[in-house]
Amino acid sequence: VFGIGMTYQDGAYELAMFMGKKQPNAKWATIVQDDESGIPREAGYTKALKELGQTSVSMQRFKRGQIDFSSELQRVKASGATSLLLGGLPADNATMVKEAKKLGLEIQMGTLWIEHIPPMINLTGPAGDGLFVYDFIPSLTDPSVARFTALVEKHLSKDDQAKVNRYTMLTYIHYLALEEAMKGCGKALTRKCTIENLEKLTDFKTGLMGPISFTKDKHLSSPTGAPLKIDFAAKKFVPAT
Repeated sequence: VFGIGMTYQDGAYELAMFMGKKQPNAKWATIVQDDESGIPREAGYTKALKELGQTSVSMQRFKRGQIDFSSELQRVKASGATSLLLGGLPADNATMVKEAKKLGLEIQMGTLWIEHIPPMINLTGPAGDGLFVYDFIPSLTDPSVARFTALVEKHLSKDDQAKVNRYTMLTYIHYLALEEAMKGCGKALTRKCTIENLEKLTDFKTGLMGPISFTKDKHLSSPTGAPLKIDFAAKKFVPAT
């Protein structure tokens, strides 16, 4: 099995490093789900803060299925935190973003790629404006992915176009890598040959994201990501600087 992506720990580390550099005197808080998706984010957060020399004033975990986060956000407010890393599912994080706004918290907030979907913009509402979302896939509205969006418009119905998201593009990128490996086999195309060529794929450029590389011992390619943010007025994700 070959894959393209980042671990939650690496993503949270990169996100916290970006946010920490934007706010050098940040006091940090994190609220993550107490499971295999949230705990690695907490680990990446801790690693980044150590490198940044910044302080964590509140670290909280919650159980899957929780729907009320008022207590957690009250603790964040009481801690004096100025940066918050969110580690739940989209509905969880949207609830926390709106609760922070309700409490009058002036705090920068960030999360990872599972929130990089169009419904998240409506889920957070105006409170989500400026929310950082770290991803290794560009926004579908970014000019750099015009080639992909042109294919979408050419081959899909209007109804299906509305359903396209980052996962659609990521699947397409996987197929580009697979196609490259298969082309190297020529007419002697076999499963064995394809796998061997994938394991030799180095800095393969799709024009849609960072270069893709695999080796015999590493079947997960971890491309460079970048922070995005929600522009609520425009109803889209835009590059964050």
